[in-house]
Amino acid sequence: MSADEMQGVVHGLAFGFQIVNMAVSRPAPVMIASRMAQRGRSNYIAMYGDESENSDNGGGVEKDIAKLNNQLGYMSKELEDVRFNA
Repeated sequence: MSADEMQGVVHGLAFGFQIVNMAVSRPAPVMIASRMAQRGRSNYIAMYGDESENSDNGGGVEKDIAKLNNQLGYMSKELEDVRFNA
């Protein structure tokens, strides 16, 4: 991919956020990923409190990621086919 083609792709992504009808400062996939990560962290804190890996609040207990994804995710749940914005 040439530099001009790459620039065109990034420019197009800046207009793909769909919430506003103008360019955003970061490409849409980056904005959406950031908001989804923030939403996931909020869900985790709501479920377990504000535990971080760098604190002793968790008592050294490791969380089962597959179990967390099943509990906090949308797959195989009523909201699976519902569109939402992060």
